[in-house]
Amino acid sequence: MISAAFSVASRKGAYALLLASGVSRSAEIPTGWEIVKDLIFRVAKLSGKDCGADPVAWFRTEYGKEPDYSDLLSALAKSPEDRQSILKGHFEPTEDERSRGVKMPQAAHKAIAELVCAGYVRVIVTTNFDRLLEHALQERGVAVTVISTPDQADGALPLVHSGCVVIKINGDYLDPRIKNTTTELATYDERISRLLDRIFDEYGLIVCGWSATWDIGLCACLERCKSHRFTTFWCKRGILEDAAKRMIAVRQAEVIEVRDADSFFQDLAGKVQAIEEFDRPHPMSAKLATEMLKRYLVDERSKIKLHDLVTLETEKACVRLQDRNFPAEVPANEETFVKRVRHFEAITEVLLALVATGCFWGTREQASLFAKSLERVGNAISFQQGTPLWNELRLYPALLIMYAGGLAAVAHETYSTLSTFLIQPRYKGLDSNGERPLIQFVTPQRVIRNSALGNLLLRVDGRGRLRPVSEYLYHFLRPALRDFVPSDSDYDEVFDRFEYLFAVLYVDQNLNAAVVPWIPLGRFTARYSLLSESSEPISRRIAAEIEKEGENWPPLRAGLFGGSVERFSIAKGRVDSYIAQSANWR
Repeated sequence: MISAAFSVASRKGAYALLLASGVSRSAEIPTGWEIVKDLIFRVAKLSGKDCGADPVAWFRTEYGKEPDYSDLLSALAKSPEDRQSILKGHFEPTEDERSRGVKMPQAAHKAIAELVCAGYVRVIVTTNFDRLLEHALQERGVAVTVISTPDQADGALPLVHSGCVVIKINGDYLDPRIKNTTTELATYDERISRLLDRIFDEYGLIVCGWSATWDIGLCACLERCKSHRFTTFWCKRGILEDAAKRMIAVRQAEVIEVRDADSFFQDLAGKVQAIEEFDRPHPMSAKLATEMLKRYLVDERSKIKLHDLVTLETEKACVRLQDRNFPAEVPANEETFVKRVRHFEAITEVLLALVATGCFWGTREQASLFAKSLERVGNAISFQQGTPLWNELRLYPALLIMYAGGLAAVAHETYSTLSTFLIQPRYKGLDSNGERPLIQFVTPQRVIRNSALGNLLLRVDGRGRLRPVSEYLYHFLRPALRDFVPSDSDYDEVFDRFEYLFAVLYVDQNLNAAVVPWIPLGRFTARYSLLSESSEPISRRIAAEIEKEGENWPPLRAGLFGGSVERFSIAKGRVDSYIAQSANWR
């Protein structure tokens, strides 16, 4: 069980589920064969005859052939509407059944929906006719593609582009062409077979609720597949049938003893979530990495080790930030938003500590290494067609790194490092427009546009804060900067100065534009009204510094704004004017 959980957690989307009647048993959904027996009983009753204890044997004797699902339905009801009414009684709950939770999604279906929602499972093969799994997925807001006929299989998108796919290989209960008899289950249409061949070849499998006794065609598909790229996990309850033993041997499967499907999938989903929650670096990892970094920064002979340490941690983070770990089709809601934010924060924890330390203690030449790291993270997750929220949030890891390094550089007044760190990185996620400065895209308001979500991170109710994302970054990054800025009041000053300079640099990068329609403002604007009469806003303090020091002002001397007072003043003037005109100003 633990092996299955780690396999699913470590390879998002690499495992498919193979589900059968045992998964819907707790919902009191009858098996296909049980439905056939019930239909025979109705046919016998309609004919005024008694089919006895073995309806199937009676049917063979009475009609001289095997019972056929479609023929039985046609004998009982002539119109499609009447046939659907008969079938709905087996699969759709009455008011009484609904009150008892019967014929509705059970714990297994809901746990599977959680795994799908988190991106761990994308392909589900089922012999079941019911729609409980589809209902559970829809309740979680998952857009699901259902393939239940050969035509649908033939016209389906490649699995990698299809989001969540449920393949109902024996059909859907509202389609009279479903497979039920031994003869029908012996073979599949070539189009369904090709699809199954691909799944069994390319995916690992988790098999649950399947005896393998009657599905001869499905067994044949498994036997044809000679590759075993990933492990097969087979859920066993009680004594295995011979057919199941043969399939376990064919797939070289790991057998998991389970009580039932509900408890198994609940346990699996819980363990996978626990692995994700604790899949963050050990608390000592960041501390050890930064201690190594400090030694390398001051030792000229260790510049190769310095490069390798930062590059290695950058690539570790980028591997974990791959698109497949953060699928665009995951529903965007408050729960999944917070979960993804926390995951990004865990992934960047060590790298963030390295960048902050490097930008505080390092030289301008060394700053280029950290700027390259920032650029790599900023381009780690590609743009995907899907929910806008996820496309914006994919730059959140870069936002964390940019703020950590920028704050550290301002704290130590190493403005040459700040210049390299903020100006050098480029954003490459553009098509026709080519590369542009990363700071034009990585701002709090662009990464998380919805202020309600920013307030959600702050756990603030109602209207919340004026600049909630900036406020959240202020609190989140405080521990990482505490060694460099022990005083909280000094940290306030550093944070305000960095965000104000960031806004002016943002405008400076767009000076050729006649109008800059939007400027990223930080929490310093919201703090103005909270400052005492003896305190001045950061914009006025900086204006006083410029007036006194001119081109000797440290940021200009370090090369920011081309070292030009005039250039800085133009950009600053636009920022101050924007602040004054802002509807959010107070």
